[in-house]
Amino acid sequence: MFMNVLIDANVVFDVVEKRQTHYAASNQVLCLCRRRVLAGMVAYHTIANTCFAWQLRRYGPRPGRCWRHRPPA
Repeated sequence: MFMNVLIDANVVFDVVEKRQTHYAASNQVLCLCRRRVLAGMVAYHTIANTCFAWQLRRYGPRPGRCWRHRPPA
């Protein structure tokens, strides 16, 4: 029987960004999910935030494509 676990966004970010303070523990949780020892679940906004962070890291900030970077009228 699997134990259902809700995985916080910070656990995912620790592994994706290799944050050394919590990387080992977070990676162990995700590995247990991968080996089907745990049934891991993430909230839908964790997926969106991870994709956003990945795009930001890959392409860098894109001025003009975000409402915060609009030029003053």
